[in-house]
Amino acid sequence: MFRRISRSKSGSVLLEFSLASLLYMTVVMTTIEWSLELYVRHASERSLAAALRVYSVTGDEVSAEDAARSATVYILNRCLEPLEFRLYDAILGEDLGDPDGGYVPTGTAADDAAVFARISLRCHWPRFTPAMIATMGKTMSHSVVGVTKMRQ
Repeated sequence: MFRRISRSKSGSVLLEFSLASLLYMTVVMTTIEWSLELYVRHASERSLAAALRVYSVTGDEVSAEDAARSATVYILNRCLEPLEFRLYDAILGEDLGDPDGGYVPTGTAADDAAVFARISLRCHWPRFTPAMIATMGKTMSHSVVGVTKMRQ
């Protein structure tokens, strides 16, 4: 009976197809997800650049936030968190990477003395491929920090 089962070829093509297609679909979906991740990273950097340009000229947080949201496609707006602003009177001896450095803008005349501004942008995007979720977590997080000289 074992020889009859081992010689039987019925169903082997279906089994080979199912295993090969599972591997193929995993590779395709992972490639799509990596492409999406790279696009989200690039779009968030482009959004931050737009926010830096607007904020350096106007000094208005709302205008900078609007510029960041308008610089990217609509679907990515749901992953963007509110921008974080820090102002610096001088950068000599300052660690611009320190999240608690500088001071938070207050919208008063004291903000006019700021020479540099640091804006942080964060984007969180859910992953959808089981292979990526298992290896890299359920969400993709990308943080971008930019510094600009304030134009008086």
